[in-house]
Amino acid sequence: MLDKYKDIDINVTDPVFAWAACSPHALAILEQDRLISYGLLCSAVRQAMAQFYEAGWQDGDVIGVSIRGDSALHMVAALALARMGMTQVSLSPSDPASSRLAVAEALGVRAVVTNHEGSRLGAIAQLVPSLDWNSQVPVVLPDRRSPGGNKTWIINQSSGTTGSPKNVEISHARYRMWSDRLKPIFDFLPGERFMSMVSLRFWVGMWRAMCCLSEGGAFVALPDTYSAAQLFNWLDLHHVTYLQCTPLHMHRLLQDVPAGSVRFPGLRILRCGGASLLPTLLQEARTRLTPNVFFSYGANEAGTMTAATPEILGRFPDSVGLPLPGIEFEIVDAGERRVLAGTVGRVRVRSSAGMNSGKEPALIDDWTYPGDTALQNDEGIVFLKGRYDEALNYDGILISPMEIESVLARHPSVLEVAAFALPSPEHQDVPAVALILKQPLTQDELSIYCAEHLGIRAPRVFILVDKLPRNDMGKVLRRQLTEIALQRLSANQKAD
Repeated sequence: MLDKYKDIDINVTDPVFAWAACSPHALAILEQDRLISYGLLCSAVRQAMAQFYEAGWQDGDVIGVSIRGDSALHMVAALALARMGMTQVSLSPSDPASSRLAVAEALGVRAVVTNHEGSRLGAIAQLVPSLDWNSQVPVVLPDRRSPGGNKTWIINQSSGTTGSPKNVEISHARYRMWSDRLKPIFDFLPGERFMSMVSLRFWVGMWRAMCCLSEGGAFVALPDTYSAAQLFNWLDLHHVTYLQCTPLHMHRLLQDVPAGSVRFPGLRILRCGGASLLPTLLQEARTRLTPNVFFSYGANEAGTMTAATPEILGRFPDSVGLPLPGIEFEIVDAGERRVLAGTVGRVRVRSSAGMNSGKEPALIDDWTYPGDTALQNDEGIVFLKGRYDEALNYDGILISPMEIESVLARHPSVLEVAAFALPSPEHQDVPAVALILKQPLTQDELSIYCAEHLGIRAPRVFILVDKLPRNDMGKVLRRQLTEIALQRLSANQKAD
């Protein structure tokens, strides 16, 4: 199916320019007090294209984007680079300069689009776009639109929580294919107000913002820093109907929402993804935020693979829903044989828009292995059981961190929990947990509770932390927890 996209004249920016042509005064971006119509947006994109052309940039160049606190400028740069056929890669301003330089050199970045001091990376050229947001007069320069098709639009860098980060190339055709796959469940409506708590610096944030603009919606941008009160005010003031977040964002929202009636009755979709969503957190969100909670499960290499609607989550709150149309979704054993319903195995998926090539180790015989274990019930609904590269091997017994976390998350005194492995010469892995408590608990109380609910799979080590180390998408960095626990155990031994 991907062939029908890659072999035609397609560019990810085409729908945005089409909306500018037919509805130039419709709202495209709302950033704090700034209202940007589709006509103004595309005029700014043409201005940026002219400056990129004058700098000598051309079709096929790899350009870094390092923009701080200006989502409108970030979107203009992204659209301009895509329309000219260049490949873009996010170089987050929050990352150390040495990390950004290493990524830029590894990917052959020619130049960087930026708006902040300290963005200079060695000898790599940088450009600060100068835009006139008050002019809709077309730039006196050919459009210089380039067909996209199977050319790389954006390089998506994985989080690297379980190993070295991977660089996944997303072509214009793959973006369209993945976006069309989502439409039956996560489609945008023309004029819809969409807000993402995931920054444009991340692929998921950029992808969904582009989908919003492609369907004639309005993207309500968030600044880099904001308070819960400001966020709630913007959601109300701008009549946001579609909100995207991670479980970590959802947890923070709930901390500031008083108990009682549903806080955001106007939300059509509250889409959550990017990390595991515990049933206890889901129930709170459905009760206190909106009943219209959707959850999706995906991977950098394969895009979104499953979706859970409010109806499915109402019946199976610990599920990630059904595989999306166009996805071959299988759960297999160690011999690559499909397992029976209700049996845990390794997830593998295949689609015509899966991955670019066989360069990635997760791709075997056209199947993508995202690294997760799961089971499907008789209806085909998927239940994740953790990552097989994170499984603990305690005396030959394989234990999923999710197994432990789901039990401890139900304890009324536990606010947040993350399970991880401690290396042991005797047992191979010792199950351990890091906890943030709502109220004091002794280790004996925790041990008894876990033994009752987990038996031999109960954690042996408990550490209390002020916060869990997470990446920017909210995924827990378990290796850091292992290091923290080992340091504490070593310090305790020295003290004794």
